[in-house]
Order: sequence, then C-alpha cells, then structure tokens
Amino acid sequence: MKSAVVLYNPTSGARKGARAAEAVSVGLTNAQWELTRVPTKHAGHALDLAAEWGARVDLVVVVGGDGTVREAAFGLLAGGHSTPLAVIPQGTGNVIARELGIPLGMQAAVDGLNQGVTRELDALLVNGELVLAMVGLGIDARIVRRIDWARRCWGLRGWYRMQADSLYIGVGLSGLLGSYKSTFRATCDGRLIGSGFRHGAVSNTRTYGKGMTLSPEADANDGLLDYALRQRSGFVPSFRTLLCAQRCLAPPSSLVLAGQGKHMLLEAEGRPLEWQVDGDSRAPVESLDIQLLPGALKLWAPAT
Repeated sequence: MKSAVVLYNPTSGARKGARAAEAVSVGLTNAQWELTRVPTKHAGHALDLAAEWGARVDLVVVVGGDGTVREAAFGLLAGGHSTPLAVIPQGTGNVIARELGIPLGMQAAVDGLNQGVTRELDALLVNGELVLAMVGLGIDARIVRRIDWARRCWGLRGWYRMQADSLYIGVGLSGLLGSYKSTFRATCDGRLIGSGFRHGAVSNTRTYGKGMTLSPEADANDGLLDYALRQRSGFVPSFRTLLCAQRCLAPPSSLVLAGQGKHMLLEAEGRPLEWQVDGDSRAPVESLDIQLLPGALKLWAPAT
C-alpha cells in the first residue's frame, strides 16, 4: 500500500479547498492508498508541512493555488526530498496545472491521480526563493499587487471570491492606463542585454496567467529560462503585448526583447523594481538574481 499526504488550503477556490481535499481522500483511498489530510493554517505553512512529510510518504498532494504549490515544492527541495508532488488546482490562475495538463475540474483532477507519472520540472531560484512559473515585472507586478490588496479589502473580498475574472479585467485595464517611471537593466549569463526596461517577465513555463503566454517557446523541462522584456510603456504597447499573450504568439521584436539563458540579473535604475512571483506580490527591491535549477522537482502529472 502506497502512502500520501494531502495538504490543502481551506480558503482556496472560494473556500472549496476542504471539499476538494475530501474528494482526493475518497479517490485515493478507493485506490488503496493510505491517506493523511493536513490543512495549511497560514502563509508559508505548506513549506513546513512538505519538509516534514516528504520523507514519510510516497506522494505529497497539494490542494490549492499556485502559491500553495510553490510553498510545498520549496519545502520538498529544502528538505532534500525527491518525493513527487501532485496538484489538485483550486486557485485562480492555476498556472502549474495548466502547464502540466492537469484537469482544472476537481473530480477529473482527482481521477487523474491514479493514472499519473512522475515528470521532472525545472525551477527558478529568485533572491533565494523558489519560483515555479515566472517573475513578473512592471505592469504585471502592479496588477498583482492591486489584486492582493483587493483580496484583503473588506469591500472587495466578496467580489474576488464570486467573480475573480471580472476583478482581474478591471484591475488590468487600470494597469494599462498607468504610468511606469522605474526602469531596470538586464544581464543574462554574464552579458548585458539592455537597459531602460520597464516591463517584462522571466519565465520557466510557457503558461502565464489564464492560458496566456509571454514566452511561447518556454519549456519547463528544457534547462533554460525565457525572458521577454519591454522598454516602451503606455496603453498601446501594453495592449499589443496583451493581445499577443492571449493569442499565445510571440510579440514582435520591435516591441519586446526575448531570449533564453540560465542566469539573469536585473538591476534597478533609480527606483526599486516592482515584481511578483507566480501571482504573488513581493516588496520592491534594488536587484533580482534569477538562477535556473534544472530538473529540481518531481511532479506527478498526466503522462501527456
């Protein structure tokens, strides 16, 4: 009999995390797994739980959004565990689930646990923090910061839980109209590739947000990170970039500087950098050191 622990965020998926964890327990128990369910109690708790349980079970199942998945992955890596990590998506973006072809429907994702295989996944180490999908800069970071504020705001929390997509649209439009005076220079694998950038992303995955992509050639298992950086600000360049992302097309080189590498250094030119990781806002910094960790994690996901 194989053993598994189910780590779930009770507040994810409009507070449907507990129900999803119960469905996982029923599905795996019926398939002759020995199960333990453990809820996360605060931000960062999944990291500690994964580090604790990684050596005790054959599979760690995370029920939650990308933030909870990232914490659990960091816990397994920090604990030196090679235990596979499975994902039951219950967040808003679910970037990792989309990237790995994990069904977004709860029951379909649960059923898929019994038919999965272990797949290696690259990761990014950003200023000492593990990142699975991407680092967003400029307009993207500001939108995420405003969404974070809305999730905590008494008057907007209900809107976020019931109609998160419409809130993203409203905040996104306001971001397109904003001005961005801070700039940064970028170095890739020891070579200066440019300065005066205002927006962009450094990606490990092709998926960026809800089915969108800023780096169509990105592959989470190719041993390379992908960057897409933009100097021009304003509504028109931002809207053109968004259209390309929605259509999963590479933006024109006249608009976005794109490339690949293994190590990037982003340094603020004046004002500190606005940034986010995997959909979670971070405090502005003077520089970002981004290193690729090839094959750092094992994930349990559909074979195709």
